[in-house]
This record gives sequence, C-alpha cells and structure tokens, in this order.
Amino acid sequence: MLKNKLEIFMKQIMILFIISTLLSAGNFKIFADKMTYETNFAVALQKAKKAKKDIFLIVVTNSCHWCAKYESKTLSQQDMDKRIKEKFIPLIMNRDSKDFLKKYYLPIVPITYIINHKTQEEENSMVGYRTTKELSDEIDMY
Repeated sequence: MLKNKLEIFMKQIMILFIISTLLSAGNFKIFADKMTYETNFAVALQKAKKAKKDIFLIVVTNSCHWCAKYESKTLSQQDMDKRIKEKFIPLIMNRDSKDFLKKYYLPIVPITYIINHKTQEEENSMVGYRTTKELSDEIDMY
C-alpha cells in the first residue's frame, strides 16, 4: 500500500517537472524578443562586425532559476539594457537547445561572455548571477 502511494507520488513529481521544463523552455526567446537580443550566433556576429562592437553572450538553460532572475532583475533594467546595447551586440543562447555552440559550454549557468567581434575569441567571462551593480562594474571595463 505504501509502496503504491510512493510510486504515484513520484510519478506526479516527474510529471510536474516535465511540464515545468516544457513551459520554461521558450522563456529565453520571450526575453530575447522583448529585449531585442539576438538568439543566433551567426546573426549576432554579422551585426557585431558591422557595428564594430563585441558580443555580449548570455548562456542560460530551461530550468535555471538564477538565469530567470538575471534576466528579470538585472538585464531587464532600462539603464542596464541601454548600457549593454551601447557597447555590445546582445545575444542570449539556451545551452539546452540543439544549435548551442559547444565552445561556450560550462556546467554552470548563467554565464556571460564578452566575445571579440574580430577574433570571435572570449575576452571575458562572468559565471553566475550578477546584480545590476556587479554587471555595471564589469561593463565599465570596456
């Protein structure tokens, strides 16, 4: 009897996890559309070369609480968005998607990279969530 209840409970937990993952899978695209961030590296690189700006790459995953917090609490702030777009071409990519560039894989998310528009090499990386102040200090270095 207890074993059956435990099995049912575990199935319910698994179903909730699957549903929440599916519902959050497109959230980075909603954020990208709202904030006018690129979601394709090749397109971002083309824009970066034309504008002579480096790429501000944010890597997220489907079920990352800190990624969602980074998007909503830091990156969505109007002043921060303006500063990012003045200096960089913003790009957000989902590590769980099939077209994710493995070159930028790390087991920790969110991670933010500054990618040189000429060499396509990483100039800087910031692992984890950043407050507006912390990210602002990082951006000031460019």
